[in-house]
Amino acid sequence: MGKKHETGYLSEDMEKFAPHTGDRTGNTPVFGEDGSSLLTVLDSLQNGICIIAPETRTVEWMNRAALQMVGLPAAQVFGKICRAFICPAQEGTCPILDCGKSLDHAECVLIKGTGDRISILKTVNPVTLHGRTYLVESFTDITIHKRVEEQLKESE
Repeated sequence: MGKKHETGYLSEDMEKFAPHTGDRTGNTPVFGEDGSSLLTVLDSLQNGICIIAPETRTVEWMNRAALQMVGLPAAQVFGKICRAFICPAQEGTCPILDCGKSLDHAECVLIKGTGDRISILKTVNPVTLHGRTYLVESFTDITIHKRVEEQLKESE
């Protein structure tokens, strides 16, 4: 298991990419040698950030906002299958990995630890870090916007 961070344990791969946060040429360690400053920045965002290992479809890491949206501690999320939290797709029907779709500001659903679902606006981008591909998902809770939209429709 990786080193302890405020939001939980980081996988070895997460530790590997965290330090590589210098300028585009890699000459300046803007976020510190161990990457902890980058993790602090990611944890300060109000958008959820999630890193998925596509070959196992497991959650490698989530920032604080994503964990709050899911409503579970890191220990109950990291290493678990992503469709248990991030996407309600059935096995074998992942829009990204199985259907070849891309998600760019797409309205989706996030499953909370309680089983409740919330509306989110989500973007998924593949990234290659140290020769290994990951899916980086960023999402924003749009539940309030959806409620207002429904109320407007009902009032027409």
